[in-house]
Amino acid sequence: MLSKQARSRPLSRSDREGEWMPRPANPTNAAQQQRQRDYRARLRAVGCPEASAIDIALAEAVAWQVSQFAKEGRLVPTGELGILIRIALRRLVDLGYDPDHARRKTRQRLGRFAHRAFTTKGEGS
Repeated sequence: MLSKQARSRPLSRSDREGEWMPRPANPTNAAQQQRQRDYRARLRAVGCPEASAIDIALAEAVAWQVSQFAKEGRLVPTGELGILIRIALRRLVDLGYDPDHARRKTRQRLGRFAHRAFTTKGEGS
């Protein structure tokens, strides 16, 4: 179970190992760190997004679509977007977040119209 402090931060892969991002620089990995900086600079130079930028864009698109469907009355808990929301809630609970807090923050993130996606029993479990 994650501590209250851990619950207040976004999780990264290294969280499972008790580290927070960004990690302090390790002088023994200086060559690898430079290669990574060079790689990221090459990506920026050609306009190629890193995976994290894609993840953020996809999350924003899903949140926007949920909001649009909800405003139009087309968001149903058993529809594809409702299922995505439940999967996300289950994942947050699996990562150690409190189900009620995960549900409230997800509802807050998706907007006031998305309440219809949270109407089925067992959500977030």
